Amino acid sequence: MDKNMIQGGQGRGGYIATEAWKPRGPAIEVSRTSSKSQARAVSEALEDNLRAVGNFYRNDKFSPVTEQEFIDRRSQVDPMGLVPESSVRGIDSSKANITGKTVEIGTYNMEWLGCDEKRMIGMDGKPTGAKPRTDEDYRSMAQVIRKSGAEVLGIQEISDEKALQSVIDHLNAPDRDGKKSNFQYILGQSGTRDDGSSQRIGFIYNADKLDLDRSSVHEIPTPRAQQIANDSQGGRKMTLRQPLAASFKSKEGGFDFTLVCMHLKAGGKKTQHIRLAQAEEVGKWKQDRIAAGGDRDIIMVGDFNSELNSGTTRVFGEGGDTHFTTAETYARKYYTHARSGRVIDHIAVSEGGALEEYIPGTTGTINDRNRSSDHRMVVGSFRDVDND
Repeated sequence: MDKNMIQGGQGRGGYIATEAWKPRGPAIEVSRTSSKSQARAVSEALEDNLRAVGNFYRNDKFSPVTEQEFIDRRSQVDPMGLVPESSVRGIDSSKANITGKTVEIGTYNMEWLGCDEKRMIGMDGKPTGAKPRTDEDYRSMAQVIRKSGAEVLGIQEISDEKALQSVIDHLNAPDRDGKKSNFQYILGQSGTRDDGSSQRIGFIYNADKLDLDRSSVHEIPTPRAQQIANDSQGGRKMTLRQPLAASFKSKEGGFDFTLVCMHLKAGGKKTQHIRLAQAEEVGKWKQDRIAAGGDRDIIMVGDFNSELNSGTTRVFGEGGDTHFTTAETYARKYYTHARSGRVIDHIAVSEGGALEEYIPGTTGTINDRNRSSDHRMVVGSFRDVDND
């Protein structure tokens, strides 16, 4: 591994695939019965209720859908038949975040962390309404991470490492009992633009709970996607973020897995061909790794900038050898991206490996009372056992 690559700081067994799911060309809509603004309003109202009772955990513990809506939505995004019927009632807290028995894995797009200028002006050149972040915002982000129970998160849109370190410092501050945590981070090196701004990706992990194999950390090259991206703008280089892979192992139960963090190209339909190329190259990396006898416990997380049952997610193996646990979030009519009301942040688990340890019904978005980012954190639970 190139030492300059990273920087750091302190089988489906028993499940039957459903035949109701059909691959479709365009991405599915947020709701067939209501507008995106209505879907957001319902979800935000539930989030406000959760604030009132002081519940910081996965905020789709309560579902805004009827049973029939849930069935209809599940059929669109659950080709493996892994979304349990009980998910209509929300997260099964009896299965999720069981101390010492599960490992919580997730993804968190931190929205231009450390670069308020970019946060406050959208891609359309108009103000987004975001305000400059303060130290209290970093404290709030740390609190959300801590309350989520996540042992490791794939993170996106890190613009300033100092801002990330501030979040980490708050994470590791003594709690009410004087106990300190030991969260650390690593960052990939890609994602810096010609104008000097950057959106890097990486991982935040609890070093008291997980061991990181630093020799395993590497960026997955996507040269074909890069060439396609450059060609799309007349040969001028387009900045793409290379996926970052790392291997972790639980110190308690021994669950070991390879986590891949991604932030695929944004831009809607006009950049879909770039996302497809990125997905194809990551998929080939996964297949080559498994064929060579590497770890089959592969979990892909991040901002895919694509909805479920889209061309991009199907290239990643949706409906084949990969289960997107965020199908549970979609079926319950919760979004991960606030401005669009879509589910584009995902947890994707490989069959024949980590999928055997995933606990169906435990993936959900996280309640953030201050709405510190335009994306919601997504977390799911895995059994902490050594399945090798």
